[in-house]
Amino acid sequence: MKATSILALASTASAANVAIRAKRHFETESASEVGLIAKFPLDIAALEQGALLAAEPREFVDAFLKEASKKNLAALANIVSIADAVALPIGGAVYFPSATKATLDALEASTVVEYIDLNAADFTIPEVLKGSDAQEEDAAKNEWGVEAIGAPEIWKYSNGKGAIVGSIDSGALHTHEAI
Repeated sequence: MKATSILALASTASAANVAIRAKRHFETESASEVGLIAKFPLDIAALEQGALLAAEPREFVDAFLKEASKKNLAALANIVSIADAVALPIGGAVYFPSATKATLDALEASTVVEYIDLNAADFTIPEVLKGSDAQEEDAAKNEWGVEAIGAPEIWKYSNGKGAIVGSIDSGALHTHEAI
C-alpha cells in the first residue's frame, strides 16, 4: 500500500505542470497550433557554485546554460519533434512555435519538462469592431446618454461650477471604435 502511494506521488510530481490557459486553448481550439514554452529544471546551486569558482563567471554561466539547453533538446528529441524548436538557454526553456495538442500531451507526460505555458509574446490584437454608418449617426446624436438621464434640463439651473460628477459604467470593450 505504501509503495503504491509513493509511486503514485512520484509519477504525479514528475509530470510537467501545464498552465491553465494552455489547456484551455486546446479545449476550445483543439485543431490549432500555438506557441508553447517548455521550462526545464535547472541546477541553480551548481550554476552559482561554478560561477563563484570560475575565473570568468559570465562565460561560465553562458556555457552552463547553453550546455543545459543542449541536454534538454536532446532529451526532448525522443518525446516530440524538435525540428522547429528554439532553445532559450537564458530561461532554461524551449519554444515550440507551432505546437499541437499532441505536442502538449507528450510534453506534459514527460519527466524532463517542469512547466508548460503559452508563449506570452504570441498575442494578436483583435480587430476593431465597426458598425454601419446609420448606427454611427444614431450613436453620435446621443453617444453618452446625456439626454437619456435628463441632463439638458438641469443646465437652466446651473452651469456645473462646483459639481462633482460620478459615473457608473458597465465597461467597454477595448475593441470599440471610439476608443
